[in-house]
Amino acid sequence: MIASCIAGAVGGLISGFVNLRAYAFATPCLTAIVQFIAPDGGSNFMFACIIFAVVFVLSFRLSFILTPAREAAEEPAAEMAAAPAVSEAAPVPALTRKIEIEAPIPGEVIPLTKVKDQTFASGVLGEGYAIVPSEGKVYAPFDGTCENLFDTLHAMGLVSDSGVELLIHVGLETVGLNGAPFKAHIKSGDKFKKGDLLLEFDIDAIKAAGCETQTPVIVTNAEDVGGITIEGNKIVIGG
Repeated sequence: MIASCIAGAVGGLISGFVNLRAYAFATPCLTAIVQFIAPDGGSNFMFACIIFAVVFVLSFRLSFILTPAREAAEEPAAEMAAAPAVSEAAPVPALTRKIEIEAPIPGEVIPLTKVKDQTFASGVLGEGYAIVPSEGKVYAPFDGTCENLFDTLHAMGLVSDSGVELLIHVGLETVGLNGAPFKAHIKSGDKFKKGDLLLEFDIDAIKAAGCETQTPVIVTNAEDVGGITIEGNKIVIGG
């Protein structure tokens, strides 16, 4: 914004100096530059194009100059603000040892591409699979910490002691159920052991509400841990 303001001021100064005129009113956009075409020809339109180029290039260059300086000034404050929330678990490097994460919910494992929600199916949130649950229980797939349990209890973010970040989203569009079919056995910040019961949910109530029970299970930091592969009902990292 600072770069745009400076470039805009320079453009306005040049416009005043060359007595630039608009001969029609148009909503500001790229094609609105035709409003500077004079009925009798002349150099007005040429000046408009030159000013447009000057402002565009200047704002572009100033952004590159100002952004690193701003980030450098904000970085210490950001680090201090984030420090209390940093997990003690170190991020997982591209692992040489093999980690297997078993399905946290009993049921049929399906590829993410079959999930009836494009946000999950496209893989934009991470890599993994989905489960069509046969039992309404979520068990801890590893030793770790509950980083975030949504207020509506339909989803949780888990972090393993080795640094793998896992998102479990029970059902699709279940956020609108406001937690009714869910019962949490854990809260944000709690530690757990593999096999602990973390969450219960009523499959029939979710279906009765018109929601899908497909449950995406996604490693949200797959790139940081060196990528994952799917072997049956297991998410495999490294090895």
